[in-house]
Amino acid sequence: TFGSQGEAALRALYPDRPIVQASNFVGAALDAAVRAGFSAALLGGHAGKLCKVAAGAMRTHNRDVDARREAILAQLALMGAPVDLCRAVYACQTTDAAAEIIARAGFLAVWDRVAARAAEYCRLRARGALEVGCLVFDAGGNALGRGGDVF
Repeated sequence: TFGSQGEAALRALYPDRPIVQASNFVGAALDAAVRAGFSAALLGGHAGKLCKVAAGAMRTHNRDVDARREAILAQLALMGAPVDLCRAVYACQTTDAAAEIIARAGFLAVWDRVAARAAEYCRLRARGALEVGCLVFDAGGNALGRGGDVF
């Protein structure tokens, strides 16, 4: 998981499963899971972190990468979202602000697409050795989207 929101939300959904904090080191956590012999992983965290993973980043600290808006915009564009919505999202400084605009516009399915793309990049990192699922949460720990093979 990434951060307290993701951890608390995952603990509520899966109280009997072990949960590991990956922090900003998604790639390293996936590598460790493969070395330890795991066959599946479920990543959960705030939309801001998982958007970075959906852009292919395996180290998500703000010093290393910030592709949050670009990851959201790519999926909105593939959904045929209006240009005005894309411009409004691009102008947002936070993922939470973007989530509010996206919800008002009725494009909540973008979060499933972001989660699916993040899961795809994680599977690529694990070279197919892990089935991967991703859950995207908002700042309040509410699920926004899910994608991948593990549910």
